Amino acid sequence: MRFTLLCVLSFLPVFLHAQSLIFKQLDVENGLPGQETYETLQASNGFLWIATDRGVCRFNGRDFQCFSVEDGLLDNAVLGLYEDGKGNIWFPLALGGLNYWDGQTIKQYRYNDTLLRYIANSGSIDRLVIDENESLWAVGFKEGVLLEIDKNGNATSHINAGPRGHFYVKKFANGDLLSGPYCGLSNCSSISKTSLLVFHRPHAIDSIHLPFQIRRSARTEILEASDASFIMAIDTILFQFKEGEILARHDFSHAIVGIEERRGEGVWVTTEEGLFHFEGNINSPGNLYLEEHSPCFVEEDFEGGIWVNSLTSGLFYLPPLRWMELPLNNTPVSHVEIFDKDIVFSDFKGSVSVIKETETGMQIDTILKNGGYSPTLFAMGDSLYAGVNLILKKEGGYSAEKSALQRVLSFSRGEGAKVYVGTITGYVEMENGIPKYSSSKQSFNKRVSAISEIGGGKLLIGTSKGLYLRVGQEISKIKDLAVVDILAGPQESHWVLTDGQGTYLYRKGRLRLMGQLNLSSNLSTCGLVDSEENIWIGTTRGLNRVELVTAEPLKTRTTQFNISDGLPSYQINSLVQMDSALVIGTNKGIVKIKLKSLVPNKRPPVLQLTGIRLNDTISLDSSYLELAPDENELSFEFEGISFRDANELSYRYKLDGQDDKWQSTTQNKVKYTNLRAGTYSFLVSVRNADGEWSELIKSQSITIKQSLFAYFWFWFWVWVLFAALVLVISVKVISYVKRNEANKRELLIAEQMALKAQMKPHFIFNALNAIQLFIARNQKKEANIYLSNFSQLMRNILDGSSKRLIPLSEEIAMLENYLSLEMLRLKGRLRYDIEIERGLCVERILIPPMLIQPILENALWHGLSSKDSMGILALRIRLDNSNLKIEVEDNGIGRAAASQRKNMNRSKGDSIGLQNIVDRLRIAFPDSVDQPISIIDLYEGTEPVGTKVILEIPVDLSG
Repeated sequence: MRFTLLCVLSFLPVFLHAQSLIFKQLDVENGLPGQETYETLQASNGFLWIATDRGVCRFNGRDFQCFSVEDGLLDNAVLGLYEDGKGNIWFPLALGGLNYWDGQTIKQYRYNDTLLRYIANSGSIDRLVIDENESLWAVGFKEGVLLEIDKNGNATSHINAGPRGHFYVKKFANGDLLSGPYCGLSNCSSISKTSLLVFHRPHAIDSIHLPFQIRRSARTEILEASDASFIMAIDTILFQFKEGEILARHDFSHAIVGIEERRGEGVWVTTEEGLFHFEGNINSPGNLYLEEHSPCFVEEDFEGGIWVNSLTSGLFYLPPLRWMELPLNNTPVSHVEIFDKDIVFSDFKGSVSVIKETETGMQIDTILKNGGYSPTLFAMGDSLYAGVNLILKKEGGYSAEKSALQRVLSFSRGEGAKVYVGTITGYVEMENGIPKYSSSKQSFNKRVSAISEIGGGKLLIGTSKGLYLRVGQEISKIKDLAVVDILAGPQESHWVLTDGQGTYLYRKGRLRLMGQLNLSSNLSTCGLVDSEENIWIGTTRGLNRVELVTAEPLKTRTTQFNISDGLPSYQINSLVQMDSALVIGTNKGIVKIKLKSLVPNKRPPVLQLTGIRLNDTISLDSSYLELAPDENELSFEFEGISFRDANELSYRYKLDGQDDKWQSTTQNKVKYTNLRAGTYSFLVSVRNADGEWSELIKSQSITIKQSLFAYFWFWFWVWVLFAALVLVISVKVISYVKRNEANKRELLIAEQMALKAQMKPHFIFNALNAIQLFIARNQKKEANIYLSNFSQLMRNILDGSSKRLIPLSEEIAMLENYLSLEMLRLKGRLRYDIEIERGLCVERILIPPMLIQPILENALWHGLSSKDSMGILALRIRLDNSNLKIEVEDNGIGRAAASQRKNMNRSKGDSIGLQNIVDRLRIAFPDSVDQPISIIDLYEGTEPVGTKVILEIPVDLSG
């Protein structure tokens, strides 16, 4: 195969800044209230607190919870943060005074007025400490003041003023440190020619003469290092001392704002110039980061991450894995290779560039342009294959030759100088740049994406349509797979990476799917076996390291890395090892990291049980809960805190007394409904992405009381009461039935007696005689009238006897028939009058039939029939409240005379009509009738002149 010399490449180099750490920026877009932040505090309960010019925020790794003057702050500008031994978070304010968070709400420091009196500049505090006696110690901002306020509000000023150039440090029993100048902006006694540091220990005072002079008022910072030395900043000078001896010093061009030390990693320092990192001694120059963002404070979190506050850009986070970013301005990189100890990369536009590190920064030389789409790179000696091009390094530049190969998809190193080149039309074997074999001779024209020698002259060939095995000159398909890469792993294993079909292991002639690898994605993009025989697999969702724990049986351990660990992109396009570092090509440039620093996150997340809710309404936080039987719906809220694995936390939980097995969830709230009576405790733990579990948190004991329905005695008494109720009801029903039957019988008897009383034989006899007389006299008209009235009366009496109630109008019609017949009997000696109250609707009022007639009959037979003169009978009907009042009045001989005549003439028989009326009314209206009939004797002087009978009948007018 012929190569053609194209040109000698000599593009102008591009000089860029040195490689930089990858910081993640958080600002208002992520939930911060403003871009200006002052300080960060890692609290003991896991939360991160951030002081800003627009309030203070609490961060759990995912969300910011912000507080302002609306939540109790005296001022939105919070300058600092401090946590006391009780877990309270204190907030020094720009306008003076203090607030603190007690775990639930923001409160005011009760001795703020004392602070304002003793500290100048409106009581602005730079640093504070709460000691073991609950006394508050405060340092004024750039003021020579060290103020103590005890828990009763008594103030003591330990430092008021001193010589300019003298400074102090006070160490408390709990290890906290305060430092400041003796001479401030408003209090200075003199100017010292030398600088002095006075160290106040709990039981001793030391003095250190400083080898520099500070003549102006200066702010200080101090921390105790991991080696028991102290690192202190005074204005622009950083120095380290131990036991009175200055160990190291570094001078900055701007005042130092914050310092932080991490064991094994060095010291971090913030100034207006930027963030400095000293990996070794602070005498060294240090590396500068974030120089355009005005960093002002630095803090380490519990996982080893670094947080940097910025006065202009919010907050920056440096994950524990320190990825070094090469300065490519987020250029997508398709392939990476190491060529002559330099990093070479290709992009998706066909360019190939080399990165060189110089004394002035990083230099990038473009050594090939228009090399085809995403040239695949492979270095061998002084030659670099870039797709179909061969690049040779020459003095003063590079030369490129173009081959007759089709588009190259992969390179693979074989034995000796052999190289396998996968193309879109098969593969080619080359030795020393000379083609020796082409698969097209055997009509194998597949798109070859990977090739690997497996010993014994055999080849594994990966294509986009399957995995093949070549033995001798025979090529056979093993399985239909979309192969991306084939890695020669330890112990004669070969790892087959696919595009969405998982990862396979080929060993000893067998191919099997590795189903338990737990990769971040099955969409593999590239692979690498490092010098420690770890398998690295790049995917579209991050980077994975597979470690072989045991070979027989095969056990692996996978660690995932993604943007939460500091990678700039999820998409991993290329992997290569450079000495002891891993170089990674991504869609956002190239990053490099030391292999030994890629360790799993061994720090478990911090877990907080944030609340228990009853029936979704009441938040509960007492140590013991006793609930009613219907309070059986409980919600438990909890929060795992991790900044490295914030979005990859998982929980396990169990409700003792309810759950037999552990439950799993990725949510931070679980709900139980319809809990039975009993005692419960909620247990929960959280796990990070690397499988590290936090300690179990157990809630307080929760008891749901037994319902009454669960007790035997309750049901016993229920059954007893039920049986008693059934018995009472049965007795009542039987009694009612008996009484009702008796009433029916009595009513029937009364009605029969009424009918009998109204149909007296002599009345009927007289009526028939009268009819006969009219006929004998040939008085046909009178006979017809009398007969008609008599028959109508008989019909009314018989019809009414079969009805319980009839309209009052029918009763009045029957009475008129009756009275007309009696007038004929008495031969003109009777006059009657029926008077009905105006407006009374006689058609709607219902009364028992034949109820009034016996009263009229008594008046006629006992009062008027024995009277020689004209008899007058008056019937009056009216309403009185809810009763129908009926009055029958006659001008007869009176009850006394009538009684004497009855005794003399027994043939007239007893009048039983009135008692019959009373009995019928009592039966018909048992709850409304007591004495329905009253009789009044009428007199003129002492002479009887008649009788009045009053009858009251209950009526219902609602219809």
